[in-house]
Amino acid sequence: MVNKKNKIIIFFLLLSFLFGVYCAFNIGKGWDTFFFIDFGKSRLAYLLSFGSIALNENNTSQYYPGIYNVLNAFFLQIFPKNLELEFFHFLNFITSFFAVLGLYKLVSEIFNKDIAIITIFIFLLNPIFFGHMATNDRDTVVLLSNIWFTYYAFKYLKFNKEKNKKY
Repeated sequence: MVNKKNKIIIFFLLLSFLFGVYCAFNIGKGWDTFFFIDFGKSRLAYLLSFGSIALNENNTSQYYPGIYNVLNAFFLQIFPKNLELEFFHFLNFITSFFAVLGLYKLVSEIFNKDIAIITIFIFLLNPIFFGHMATNDRDTVVLLSNIWFTYYAFKYLKFNKEKNKKY
């Protein structure tokens, strides 16, 4: 049964998600956006050709691991070429939204669901994070990885602690 409090929370999350999707499709290009799109495409072509196509590296791109850019390039093949920028931002936004989901799960494990809801509201209302959700394809991936790694490490330690209590 969904009470009034849960309806408000669901409404806010849905509203923030829809606004984020709207922003992702209307932001426009950054100064380095197509560099990272082309960087991912180059590495994807190299990987799919099993090394027979030369890797188009430059002095800057050799320092980026690029796994996320390769995955983005792989998924961008699904969408039309004229909407490549919009879907690049959309994929970044979805990645960031999974970081918010991970934060909710982590905080609800450590504290409780009410504090987790307050935390994600503060997190989503932070203009720096919300502004980077769609445009930043490097920092938000690190955030996603850190949050989910911390969540699963906490679950593992909690599980082992409970397992050792039985013995």
